[in-house]
Amino acid sequence: MEKIDSCEALFLDLWDFLVWFENFTFYTSLAWIAVGFIAGFLVSILFVGGRGSSGDKKAF
Repeated sequence: MEKIDSCEALFLDLWDFLVWFENFTFYTSLAWIAVGFIAGFLVSILFVGGRGSSGDKKAF
């Protein structure tokens, strides 16, 4: 009986870890998407703003 209890406890620990890991990877990927989006947004602002403010150096 003790062996079954320890196996069940081990399984539950593993399950908790898997659930945590799934949430962790989910939120990490969301964070990377947000960081990439913000970085792209800032870069586009910098490029557009740099081109727009210097009227004599218009690329388009």
